[in-house]
Formats: sequence, structure tokens, C-alpha cells
Amino acid sequence: MNILVLNCGSSTVKFQIIQTDSEMMKNGTERCLASGNCEKIGSEEALYSMKATDTDGIKGVRSLKDHREAIIAIFDWINSGKTGIEGVNSLKDIDAVGHRILHSGERFNKSILIDDEVLQGILDLACLGPLHQLAQHKGILACREILGKDIPQTAVFDTSFHSTMEPKVFLYGLPYEYYERYKIRRYGFHGTSHRYITNKYAEVTNTPLDKVNIISLHLGNGSSVAAVKGGKCVDTSMGFTPLEGLLMGTRCGDLDASILPFIMEKENLTPAQVDTLI
Repeated sequence: MNILVLNCGSSTVKFQIIQTDSEMMKNGTERCLASGNCEKIGSEEALYSMKATDTDGIKGVRSLKDHREAIIAIFDWINSGKTGIEGVNSLKDIDAVGHRILHSGERFNKSILIDDEVLQGILDLACLGPLHQLAQHKGILACREILGKDIPQTAVFDTSFHSTMEPKVFLYGLPYEYYERYKIRRYGFHGTSHRYITNKYAEVTNTPLDKVNIISLHLGNGSSVAAVKGGKCVDTSMGFTPLEGLLMGTRCGDLDASILPFIMEKENLTPAQVDTLI
């Protein structure tokens, strides 16, 4: 079967088409048939690049006013009959869609088939990560509109791997009412990466998953650490947002909370202005 994998960011859409089935998953022989991305969505000069594996593909500049238009552009390319994608001649050859979703909150603790209730749940959690969550919600709607409800769509959450952390780990030293009222707590991110590392370690070392005890590192422009015990996350460096933890390319990482009001007072900055510093 051919799975379209979509990752909608605040101003981007990245995609791959993966050929897979249960036997290929078991043997590790899944294949990437095509990949691409759209960037600077919302502008008249958005960038796009799409290619079948081992081909030059296409790239260029065009107007893409929103994520729906970006996904339509990807679908038009798949439908063009000129892609060179092995075994995929049109959208009819796409069997399912998988979406990377930023936030599961406390509502979802695993990947899940998307129905109307799940779709609403994803939207309800937008307050915890509005830039990405709203874009991903739009991506699901666009796929449903174009492909129809009969094509299954699944949500894979970036935070759900960390849902096994205990309250003594995920609660902050703030009045408990803020957790009850606003769900302010440590959620952790990069969960899809840490889950993959955990499962891959179990596979290559022939260790039962419930015996895997490792420190997992996700290192890049954004970076995080997770402690895994018995195959489950017990602690992680990122918190309420991906800002917490390690020093990163565009994120300050851990910071003494008193620094921000100090800078605001000295520089006469608004909360919105100081937010750009971190």
C-alpha cells in the first residue's frame, strides 16, 4: 500500500509517499517513492520542490495563500501523470494519509485514526501550539475534502510518547490551579523521534521493548533528551513548549524565569516583544 505522509508546519508542508505493508514493516524494507515540500506558504513567492525517488523532479516559485493551496499543488503534481512515481499514477493509488500532529495534550496518548471527534480534539488543543496545530488541522480538512472520507487518515502526535511521565515529573512548581485550569505542565516534544530511537534500539540489540533503558538524544536545530525506562518515557528535557531544555538553533533553552521580567523592565518591552528573544 502507498501512504502519503504529511507534516504541516506554520508556513510549510513537507510530504513523502511511502510504500509499505505489514511484511515490509517487519523486514524493514519500506520504500520512499516520492518526497517534497512547500515553503513560505502565505506569500506570492512560495517555494515548492517535488520529486519521485531517483528523479530530478520539479521546483519553482508560485503563489500559495494557505496550506490548502499547498496540498492542492502537491495533489495536482501526483495527478499529473508526469511524476515518475513507481506504482502511483494518480491520487487513486494513495491508500491512506498519515499526519504528524504537534500536540496530543492529555487527550490522546497514541497514534489514532482520525474521525470527526479526533478532528475536533486536535482543534481544541490549538491553544497549546497554535501555529502548527491549526496548520495541521487545515491539512486534514484539505485531504478529506479532496480525497474523500473513505480514505483513512491517521494522526501521529509529537507529544504522546511522553504521556507516560508521572505527575512528579511533568508538574511545575506553580500553584496547582494553573494545571487544573490551563493544563500548564511539561508535555515534551520530538516524541516521534524518541519513540523511533527506542524501538530501533530494541530491534538492533534484540532487547525486549519492556527491557529497554536508554537516554535518547534528538539533536539538530531543535534538540531534546528523553529518559526511557522499560521502553517508556519517564522524563524529557522539553516542557510546556519546545522552548525548554537544551540550547538550540533558535530557542534559548532553560532560562531563569526572573530574567524575562528583568529585561522587560529594563528595556520597556511588552510580552510580545520579549517573546521574540527566546
